[in-house]
Amino acid sequence: MSDKVEINGGIKTIEDIRHHLGLQQGGKENENEKEGDQRWRAQMDGVMLGRIARDNPFPLFSRIDSEV
Repeated sequence: MSDKVEINGGIKTIEDIRHHLGLQQGGKENENEKEGDQRWRAQMDGVMLGRIARDNPFPLFSRIDSEV
């Protein structure tokens, strides 16, 4: 049994991928946070890309290695 958590569905941008992998910092998520708070937003172990890979892969996959 795996202890990994992956997200599947609706991932369309590099920013979505970075957010779900916990690679994006900062920003204000709710009124209790200070502007620029450096807590991680999400921490998935993997992001699955289905429809984007099937429908229009080049714009995303041409950038993914250099940006993630």
